[in-house]
Amino acid sequence: MRMMRSGRVGAIAVLALGTLVLAGIGIGRAAADTNTGQGVFTSAQSKRGEAVYMANCAQCHQPDLGGRAPVPELAGDTFLSHWLNHSIGDLYTRISTTMPQGRPGSLSKDQYTDVIAFLLDSNGFPSGSTELKPDSAALKNIQIAGQH
Repeated sequence: MRMMRSGRVGAIAVLALGTLVLAGIGIGRAAADTNTGQGVFTSAQSKRGEAVYMANCAQCHQPDLGGRAPVPELAGDTFLSHWLNHSIGDLYTRISTTMPQGRPGSLSKDQYTDVIAFLLDSNGFPSGSTELKPDSAALKNIQIAGQH
C-alpha cells in the first residue's frame, strides 16, 4: 500500500511539474506573440525618425543606412541577421546607451523610438496604426521577426 501511495504522489508531482512547465511555455509564447511583422509603428513615426536619423546618425551610418567599416549598416541582411529574434527593447537599449557616437543618451526617448521605427520601415517591416512607445517593458515584448 505504501508503494502505491508513493507512486501516486510521484505521478501527481510529475503531472503538476509538467503543467507548470507547459504554463510557463504558454506565458513565454504569449509575450513573444508581438513581433515587427505586425505593424508596431506608424508611417508618421518613421518619417519623424528619418529626420532624427539624418540629423544625428547619417554622418556615420550613411544616409542610405549602409554604414561603412567599421560603422555597421542599419538596413539589410547584416543588420537583420544580427537583430533577428532579439527584442525591440534590446535594440532600444543598444542605441540609446551608445548613440549618437560621442553623445550617447542625448536624444529623447521618443526620438530613439522614432529612429527605431525608421530602421524597421527601412528594413521592410510594415507600419501599423499604433506608434512604438518608449516603454521598456512593452519594447521587450516585441520581437524582431524574420517574416516581414
